[in-house]
Amino acid sequence: MLKPVDKINYRIVKELGVLSKKDNTSTELNLISYNDYKPKLDLRKWETKEDGTKFLQRGLTLTDAEAKELYKALETYLASVEVAKEVKEA
Repeated sequence: MLKPVDKINYRIVKELGVLSKKDNTSTELNLISYNDYKPKLDLRKWETKEDGTKFLQRGLTLTDAEAKELYKALETYLASVEVAKEVKEA
């Protein structure tokens, strides 16, 4: 049986990009280490308080293998969107 975690510690190893920002909430892609484990890609919403403190919101973490599969799927999707756009414009 899994033991509940008292506190999750995290460290942003590298900020990779901000995908969107609205008011005090942003969607960011970062490389994050949780509880001193190997860093993972992390896509998540963050809430920034008035004092500049950031709080984790809902998100998704990906291993390198999962990120590669997501990359392949996005390539396929974006290529089909681009083809559809070119057909519409013709």
